[in-house]
Amino acid sequence: MSMPPKSVCKAQVSEIMPFSQFVKHIADHNGVFTRGTVKGVIADMCECLVEMLLEGKKVQLAELGNFWISIGSEGAEDLKKFTESNITAVNIVFTPGRLPKSSFPRRFQSRSKPHSPSRHPEGRKGR
Repeated sequence: MSMPPKSVCKAQVSEIMPFSQFVKHIADHNGVFTRGTVKGVIADMCECLVEMLLEGKKVQLAELGNFWISIGSEGAEDLKKFTESNITAVNIVFTPGRLPKSSFPRRFQSRSKPHSPSRHPEGRKGR
């Protein structure tokens, strides 16, 4: 006997916020730094992040999470025959950190433990 499907929740994107709007939001939030300063700091952070990742470092941005490089490749018969052409993908990987519960509006907080995506009946489909 099969189990009836269960109702689950899924995060919904309400809008896509352009970089310039995000910069303005940060500047308005803080009040101390101009939009130009905020934009410059974020641009420098992104440039430095890529630089550190290319040096083989995992970068931790506090509660936000971690960034690192992942590389995909096709195998070669031996190390001497492995060349740049064997590399099939280079990606920046992000894993979110643990934001304090107080960061989320009360309506998003739950007392029950959330289900892991791998336990969902549809697996990781749609991610």
